[in-house]
Amino acid sequence: TLEVVLPENADLSVEKFAQITPGGDFSSERITPLVGDRIRFVVRVSNLSPDAVVSDIQVLDALSPEATTGFEYVQHTYQLGTFPAGAYDPETGIWNIASLGPGEVVELSIVAFVRRPGTFTNTAELVAPAADADTSNNLASVSVEVAARNEGDPIFNQFSPNGDGINDFLKIQL
Repeated sequence: TLEVVLPENADLSVEKFAQITPGGDFSSERITPLVGDRIRFVVRVSNLSPDAVVSDIQVLDALSPEATTGFEYVQHTYQLGTFPAGAYDPETGIWNIASLGPGEVVELSIVAFVRRPGTFTNTAELVAPAADADTSNNLASVSVEVAARNEGDPIFNQFSPNGDGINDFLKIQL
């Protein structure tokens, strides 16, 4: 048995945002894409502790199975500067972060296709370490209300060939 003892003031915070198009607004509550759009989910983990280093962090953000989430994983990236972010496994939805020092922040960006209409919730949750000074900030969700694309929408309204995995190709619907 291994017992992990965290400093009394250890506090990690999880935030969740979503964006339909690059350069568009991020929302922490609700977005409304169309079937076939790509969306970007951003998970931000912050160490709010004034002096505690927190190690062996795990955050769960699962996009599969597609039948229940409505999303198909495309790719992920880290936005962290020089900080080592750990690893994200799209199969399990687990993001392992080696450690975060006081005041440090790391972000995971997950791009996904929206495959079917409906209302879905994408949630990110801190699953390890189990002890945390404030558990009220360990879970964050974004609601996604997906509408079917109309036959009258012949051209997708965004094109940005910048290699970020979102709207890199111009698509013409026939």
